[in-house]
Amino acid sequence: MKFIVIGITDHPHPFFPPEVQDIINRGHVFSGGRRHHVIVAPLLPEGAEWMDDRATELLYNKVTDGSLKHIVTDVTMAAAGIRKGALERLGIEVHCYINDPRTKQIANLPSLTGEGSGERPSITRSQAAMQLAAEEYPDALYVVGNAPTALFEICDLVRKGKLHPAGIIAAPVGFVHVCESKHAVKTLRDIPKIIVEGRKGGSNLAATLVNAILTYDDAAQLRPGRDL
Repeated sequence: MKFIVIGITDHPHPFFPPEVQDIINRGHVFSGGRRHHVIVAPLLPEGAEWMDDRATELLYNKVTDGSLKHIVTDVTMAAAGIRKGALERLGIEVHCYINDPRTKQIANLPSLTGEGSGERPSITRSQAAMQLAAEEYPDALYVVGNAPTALFEICDLVRKGKLHPAGIIAAPVGFVHVCESKHAVKTLRDIPKIIVEGRKGGSNLAATLVNAILTYDDAAQLRPGRDL
């Protein structure tokens, strides 16, 4: 599989050299924002798939139309950084299950493999927290700033049909399975997602990204910081 980046100018009818047009003709999946789609759509081969990258705008639209009412975070630090004024103004609740007594109980219970009589190791608290969240708020915005295992669990729950998140913010930081967990989220094509690439991230950054969604129109309305 190859990924090719093509630069596009602001001109409504950009000129593509024959070599670039040949690449477009042989492509299968294309990604870009609304402006890119308007420019490139007439040039796409029949049957090509377009992946919209307007995740922030799409999630903000869900906030304004009232379909996004819950946010689930992997750790309390991420929850603490989300603007309380914005949450109150928009009627959105934040939930974190990492310290829920049920989470610890689930994480400590060994699970059968489904075949044979052996047992597998207990799951992590972050995985258990996502399982609980999926049962109670399957349509929430899921925000991960610390635990890669939480992202892996989210992906697994989505594939099993147990979770239908409004969106995913993937921003765990560190070394162990961090990049792999973010790559796993990329495979969920129909879900708006914001991914902090590489090993960078953290709960503070995850909360900042949520705040950017909640206050998406503040600059246009000249009301920066109204929820502080």
